[in-house]
Amino acid sequence: MENENNKDSVFGEVIYSYTSDEAENDGILVKLDEVLPEYSKGAFSHITSNLLSKGYESKITGVNILCLKDLLQQCARIVHKKYSEEEYFYTGMVETLNGDKIKVFIEKNETGRFTIMLPEDR
Repeated sequence: MENENNKDSVFGEVIYSYTSDEAENDGILVKLDEVLPEYSKGAFSHITSNLLSKGYESKITGVNILCLKDLLQQCARIVHKKYSEEEYFYTGMVETLNGDKIKVFIEKNETGRFTIMLPEDR
């Protein structure tokens, strides 16, 4: 009999997992409450460093807090439109600092909160 603790109900046995903590240590993810402490209980827990580098971060000033908050508000609207307890993945378009529209993926992580990323980050 297979060990049910090592099975995913959809895909079968889990072969490999990569936690948010491991991704933080590798520099792939940035924990949002370290940048914006007021987001420690919000829907979003992480953003990819790749997305953060798309104009939300500066080597001189650090993170552009106002622009990051705008991004989070846009992502909240995407999730809110289609929110369901059973859903773990959302996608939508957000407007960047220069007015371009880009696609983002918003995926529930092992914390029960969401990580925001670019499609190529998945």
